[in-house]
Amino acid sequence: MRQKGVKFNLISPQSYGIDFYGDILFTTIAEQDHHPGRSEAFRRASLKGWQYALEHPDEVIELIRSKYRSTLSREQLRFEAEETRKRIQADTIPLGQIEVGRLRRVAEIYANLKLIRPLKARELDGFIQSGGRLNGIAITEAERQWLQAHPTIRLGVDPNFMPYEKLDAEGRYIGAIPEFLKLLEARLGIKFVPVPNKSWQEVLDMAKRGELDMIGAAVKTPDREQYLNFTEPYVSMPAVIIGNKSSTYISSLQMLSGRRVAVEQGYFVQELLSRDYPELQLTVTASVQDCLRLLAEGKVDAYIGDAASASYAIKQLDLANLRIVGQTGYISESRLAVAKAHPELLSLLEKALAAIDPAQRETITNRWLSMQADAGLDVKALARPALALLLVLLFCVYWVYRLRREIRARKSSEADLARLYTNMSLGFALHQVIRDPGGKIVDYRYLDINPAFEKMTGLGRENWIGKTVKQVLPHTEAAWIGSFDDLDTSGEPKRFENHVAQIDRWYAIDSYKAGHDRFVVLMQDITERKRTELALKQSEERFRISQIYGGIGTWESDLQTNRQFWSEIVTAELGFPAKDIHTWADFLAVVYPEDRPLLLEATRRHIETGAKYEVEYRIQTTGGERRWMRSVGQAERDAPASRCGCAASSTISASAKKPRKSCGCRRGYFPTPTRES
Repeated sequence: MRQKGVKFNLISPQSYGIDFYGDILFTTIAEQDHHPGRSEAFRRASLKGWQYALEHPDEVIELIRSKYRSTLSREQLRFEAEETRKRIQADTIPLGQIEVGRLRRVAEIYANLKLIRPLKARELDGFIQSGGRLNGIAITEAERQWLQAHPTIRLGVDPNFMPYEKLDAEGRYIGAIPEFLKLLEARLGIKFVPVPNKSWQEVLDMAKRGELDMIGAAVKTPDREQYLNFTEPYVSMPAVIIGNKSSTYISSLQMLSGRRVAVEQGYFVQELLSRDYPELQLTVTASVQDCLRLLAEGKVDAYIGDAASASYAIKQLDLANLRIVGQTGYISESRLAVAKAHPELLSLLEKALAAIDPAQRETITNRWLSMQADAGLDVKALARPALALLLVLLFCVYWVYRLRREIRARKSSEADLARLYTNMSLGFALHQVIRDPGGKIVDYRYLDINPAFEKMTGLGRENWIGKTVKQVLPHTEAAWIGSFDDLDTSGEPKRFENHVAQIDRWYAIDSYKAGHDRFVVLMQDITERKRTELALKQSEERFRISQIYGGIGTWESDLQTNRQFWSEIVTAELGFPAKDIHTWADFLAVVYPEDRPLLLEATRRHIETGAKYEVEYRIQTTGGERRWMRSVGQAERDAPASRCGCAASSTISASAKKPRKSCGCRRGYFPTPTRES
């Protein structure tokens, strides 16, 4: 099209927020399992070929013409090579690079459009081949190297927490958790080595100090998340209230307010109860067995803990007078907990857990965690609150109905808001401010942007999110960043215009506070308007200068309001009086009396007959100087009714068209003699 002179616009989907990968090399799991290394060798060969083609374009062009008999000319093939290099961006992006974050964004878009289900992180990690496969799971090269460097894993265990895990008298590691770990050992080719002779609290303390690689079963809590990363739960069990035979049904933990409750030290229930129910009198012991013995002896009023471990311990200790008397609402979700120093291990365990066959998982759970104990619920005790519960249930049904209706309305509103956010023409950006020790805003971080923002700035989402303005635009002026101090202090919205020199764009900015240390910016690209304004100012300045040096002034006369506009040259150079508002009378006052009829007649003939308005006359300037003038003008006819009028002079015919205003130019010239005495 360029050769033929055809103008065209190049539309890039990336400018509209569509930043998907184009050509991707795919293979199958079966191919990798049956022919290890073949797909990776093919990938390496493809990249090597691309690299050679980019480095030797002329050689490849001759190959295409000679071997594949292309009908394109060398110039056309060279143009394709140059454009391909631009699209590949080989100078800045390594060949073959695939970013998980970018794929995750693509997956989110498809999920939001209801085209696929939401994908978990480990599913995308396994989707990209980098290190190959290991016993049916995809691993990265970094994960493969980590496994080679860590054949044994230091494992923290609870020494007496059956049926989950235990180290018996012979040092054997038994229970449900060890069986799951054996499956992971076989899958990953590593060995879990339990650390013996440590209480559960000591195990947690070792994890804090970084002396363990992982813990086999731990519940995620806010405190533990500070020093451990967690997989998804692979065993779940409710935390229950255990009482004795005389205990009535406990429907809420608040019913235990002021009562003595036994918990084992370091167990997740201790942390949650201390936070949520500080009014409970907690008695902390070393084990489940110690807690249950205190309850059986009447030294505490209840025990709260894992249902499976409590049921197992009651059977083993033959404490027939203990039973489940209530639910806590807490769930004991056992997860693999990994030291924060080993993110590769966390990823490997996630993938290995996901690969466990559901039938194997169910077999282990049923063998170790099935509960045969009597639930221990007193029917008579339940009958007492039954009526009240029924009334509460009816109220809840009505309340749920109202909530669902409100949720539907809110979801509809949120969907409308999401469509507005995605499709609006204004650029949107949510920021978090960064302060210096004195509290002054010195930078801000981008938390979210919409597609219009990407289009306006020409930078994709990945270039903004999580980064500060100084990272993206290093030369941003401190005054610009500091301007948001006023917004933060007053809380009042601000509107202003700003020029971003690094990308040479002008933006109209509306900003407002969006919570503590956050603000929102709505922006409109006004670059074209600013360029037009600048061009207009430059044009006006050139026109003004040309008038000054050419001795030509412009005037505009509004016959409806009897006002006139005179340009700078008319008053400054041509000698007409300088006033804030000029009238027709001001003009006639400086014209020689004997020349005024000539002017009036020329005006009348121009308005009534359309005759050319061009007249020469004399004036006396404010400084007493006498000059000859020549005026040329043109009336504006057929203006809208709101701009029509009639001339005040009686010399203008009532039947003539009544122009609103006339405009033209006056030029002073000096024939011999140039002055009259």
